Amino acid sequence: MFSYLFTELIEGYLNRSKFVASNRKALSGLGLLGKTVRSGSTALMFLFPDLCERRGLIEKGELLNLPVHLKWKLLVPWIVGVLLLFAMFIFWLLVV
Repeated sequence: MFSYLFTELIEGYLNRSKFVASNRKALSGLGLLGKTVRSGSTALMFLFPDLCERRGLIEKGELLNLPVHLKWKLLVPWIVGVLLLFAMFIFWLLVV
């Protein structure tokens, strides 16, 4: 649900990013799946900002343009999803 509602709003704040522009161009025709992938790749930019700056995918300080409430709305679902996937994998190893 988040991907459908907020992906384009977040990308609007990051309009100078080459990474966001290329993802939007490549994945815009895929509907909800494309928005989910775009949202995930944007979340990775926030989780590893130094790597993205060194690679030239974003400009220095560009991620500071995004309001804090949108950062939380972007990152929390992805972090919770990864933690749940990890927990299910551990459960599978121990029980099955």
